Amino acid sequence: MKPTVKVSIGGRAFNLEEDAYLLLDNYLKSLQAYFDGNPESGEIIEDIEFRMSELLQMRLKNAEGVISLSDATAIVEILGNPKDFDNPDEAEKKQGPEYATKKANNIHWVFKKRLYRDMADRIFGGVCSGLGHYFRIDPVLFRLVFLGSFLLGIFGNYSFFFSRLTGVVTLIYFILWIIIPKAVTFNQKLEMTGPDPSIEHIRSRTDYSSRPYRGSSITRILKIMVKVFAGIIIVSLLLSLLGIIFSFTWLNFDSDILGINNYLILLGLNGWNFKIPLFLLLGLPFVGMVALLLKLLRPTPFTNRGIIIFIIGFILWCGSIFYLVGKSAKTAYFFQEEAQVFEEIKVRTQHDTLYVRLDESFMNAEQQPNNESFFYQGKKEKEKKLFILPKIKMEEDTLLTDYLVEIRKTSFGNKRKNGMKQVNNSRLDYNLQDSMMVIHPPVFSRKNRWDRSFYEIKIKVPKGKSIEISAPLKENYSVSFNKKYFYWD
Repeated sequence: MKPTVKVSIGGRAFNLEEDAYLLLDNYLKSLQAYFDGNPESGEIIEDIEFRMSELLQMRLKNAEGVISLSDATAIVEILGNPKDFDNPDEAEKKQGPEYATKKANNIHWVFKKRLYRDMADRIFGGVCSGLGHYFRIDPVLFRLVFLGSFLLGIFGNYSFFFSRLTGVVTLIYFILWIIIPKAVTFNQKLEMTGPDPSIEHIRSRTDYSSRPYRGSSITRILKIMVKVFAGIIIVSLLLSLLGIIFSFTWLNFDSDILGINNYLILLGLNGWNFKIPLFLLLGLPFVGMVALLLKLLRPTPFTNRGIIIFIIGFILWCGSIFYLVGKSAKTAYFFQEEAQVFEEIKVRTQHDTLYVRLDESFMNAEQQPNNESFFYQGKKEKEKKLFILPKIKMEEDTLLTDYLVEIRKTSFGNKRKNGMKQVNNSRLDYNLQDSMMVIHPPVFSRKNRWDRSFYEIKIKVPKGKSIEISAPLKENYSVSFNKKYFYWD
């Protein structure tokens, strides 16, 4: 029977046979003495203990297993003797070929080179540095290839090949980012960074100047350029996001410059159930890009909370797309079929002039910006009343003795019969007394949306008589129609 000792190595508890404990304890003391003058000695010893812990963990068959003397000896041979560090070639000659074979056999069970993303030397996802470790090539070359291909795709707009290169390169990079795991554990970093899991490799990793594929001046310059570029993009995105917020706020109250909110009221799209999805659709990508670029400037691992927030934001963004597409499709659905009917009005009067004007109740209305036919009343959204003036045209007809007013009514529906039903129910209200025709256009509001009906008037005038149209109504020469073929030219 052999006594055992329970010790902590690299933050893990192990059961060691007494002679195995003495071997490893003396080994660590000799390492501490060897690295005593090195300014990085603390970090090196800590890495050695952590690596020793990993190797011991891999030797155990179960959690309650005991480390034997043979296990400890194999681990010491893998890590290396501090006396041989300064002259490794001379030491190997002294030990003979059996030493190299034995060390290789011990390494075989613990190490196999694999492709990982290097999170300690990354600009974006660590893909290029991982490829550099795996192929023993400076990762700067991979970065230049990806960056050059990306820029060629952006600026090579005149070529079929180059115009698609940016998307292909970006897709390849993100696919590699997804499928290549990142090196997190100590053993994964060993598998990624080199063929030798010895103390010499630990020392070279700790010594910044001796790292073969890290910290080159080109890489540092690229990182600075990327951070400057990311900072410029972040500022631009934040300004754009503020612009979106300001635009939404301004357009909600504007009636004098664009008056978009009036059109939304007319179509019944002025509610928050439309505005909020539209804001999420436009604003969330900016917020997501700013968050990712901030991660680039100050690399930190993704937490579960961050991933959940990202997933929620993505679901909201996709939901806003589906909602707005459905809303737009539903609106467009009722404009598939157009239907028209004509109404004739004979005006008998002894006067030689027919007066056409708008009802007095509409005279205080304000004109919609850049729209001669669209007027509104009221400043607040809840109080707004909207109406569309009918288009008017005059035409002389020598065969007539009385005025003849023809009204063309146009409506839309999802089917022809629904369009005809809609147009037959629509009505342009007017009041005709002697030589005065007063028009009362339909009024629409937040609760009474536009019924998808238009009205156009053609007045035929007998020879020797005239018409006087009062503002804001006016003659519109672009309106004419051919009743025989039931459409207007």
